[in-house]
Amino acid sequence: MSSLVECFSIIRDPRQESKIDHELIDILVLCVLGVICGAEGWQDIEEVGHSRLSWLQERGFFKKGIPVDDTIARIVSSLCPEELQRCFIT
Repeated sequence: MSSLVECFSIIRDPRQESKIDHELIDILVLCVLGVICGAEGWQDIEEVGHSRLSWLQERGFFKKGIPVDDTIARIVSSLCPEELQRCFIT
């Protein structure tokens, strides 16, 4: 998991600091885990998060709980695609 966190550390968070309820790394890790678990959309990713919340929190993620699917989608869609792509190429 730590190498995934390191990989995603190059991604710039475009959100205003005062409006951040969920860490960017938490959202990114959840998206990867969701897809690995077979998620086919934002709602599925949210459901994976709820079903694995204890496991995620034991590892330091999602201290404030799982965000709703709209929040996950909005955060991911605000990211720079080139930065995200670099994480998976290198």
